[in-house]
Amino acid sequence: MSNVINRALIVNPYPLEQHALEDIVKSTNLFQHIHFATSAAEAYRLVNQLPVNFILLEVEAYDASGLDILRRLRTKGFTGKILFIGTGDKAMYSNSTHKLGANGYLLKSEELPVIQEAIASVMRGYNVFKHESRNKERYGTELSKRETVVYHYLLAGMTNKKISELLSISSKTVSTYKTRILTKFGVKSVFDLINQAKIAA
Repeated sequence: MSNVINRALIVNPYPLEQHALEDIVKSTNLFQHIHFATSAAEAYRLVNQLPVNFILLEVEAYDASGLDILRRLRTKGFTGKILFIGTGDKAMYSNSTHKLGANGYLLKSEELPVIQEAIASVMRGYNVFKHESRNKERYGTELSKRETVVYHYLLAGMTNKKISELLSISSKTVSTYKTRILTKFGVKSVFDLINQAKIAA
């Protein structure tokens, strides 16, 4: 057995899901310690305090988007493995998590052996994504990392004010990002953007 001490962090606000994910992570026999965070702030605190080298995240489940948690962790220099597990079988989730620096994205509906192997593969240094990642968006223009996060908040129907609160930036800055995103996707409104995403899903 390797002498490396592996610590996993499961970021999820729901106790039942925490325990189910804990059982899956434990079943790989790769981790000596498993920790839990129910919020973005708690996740950042634990990563700062503990030598965590694997994080299990979801795209939409927190006081902040899982995508923004990922972006901030990478910006702060976190070099451990990050695997997303979610319910959205959409290429855009796989592509966005890949773009922001995740090591994999898979579905909760996958069979247990598939999830176990995905965790093991990520820990061995491989990337595991549900869909082949394409960094260029539909219209051939790449979104920045911050634009990618704002894009997903817009698709979730959030207002500029709410997005500004979650990202700790001004509403004016959010408006600027929104304008750039609409221009890059060739649409005139968030309504059109959402409809386009539904067609592409």
